[in-house]
Amino acid sequence: MAALDTPRLRHADRHPATLSLYRSLVFVHVLSILVLLLCHGAAFTVTYVLRQERRPERIGVLLDLSLASFDSRRALGRIFWIDFLVVVGSGVALMIAGGWWRSWWPWLSVAVFIAIVLAMRELGGGPLSQLRRSIGLPWIAGGFGKPDWKEPEAPSQKAMESALSRLNPTSLSIIGVGGFAVLLWLMMFKPF
Repeated sequence: MAALDTPRLRHADRHPATLSLYRSLVFVHVLSILVLLLCHGAAFTVTYVLRQERRPERIGVLLDLSLASFDSRRALGRIFWIDFLVVVGSGVALMIAGGWWRSWWPWLSVAVFIAIVLAMRELGGGPLSQLRRSIGLPWIAGGFGKPDWKEPEAPSQKAMESALSRLNPTSLSIIGVGGFAVLLWLMMFKPF
């Protein structure tokens, strides 16, 4: 197993500090991924519970709970976004420090990570924002970057049902778990 995580560091045998730095970066990267997944816990559970809920006041509470994980105006949301940057930064640092940037697997990892983020935004963030809008809560318009918060609108039962029907927690789970399984496989076995 030791050969699987040994980077192609030049002169690592002559400079043990280089290997120690690399392993420290691996620790930071893995820890930051665990924090990222922990921050998603409530949002993950909420998507399943929302499918059975039809009372707007309860939906509102669940949506606020889910949003707390990502809302940069709140402490947990700030932790999430800072940690997101740590995941990306430590991943790039590992690619450079380990000499992996010449291999295919880290670039494929970047592509898979971007695909996961985009798919989660489309299949999770979009329907949840529309659900907030449909029950008369402030909602987020647009895509990435600074959230464009919109004022509450009049609640609409039809729009609520439509948004709930678009929410597919099973697809989100498959994308999340499957995508991270692919990332874990690429990082552990470095196939190309």
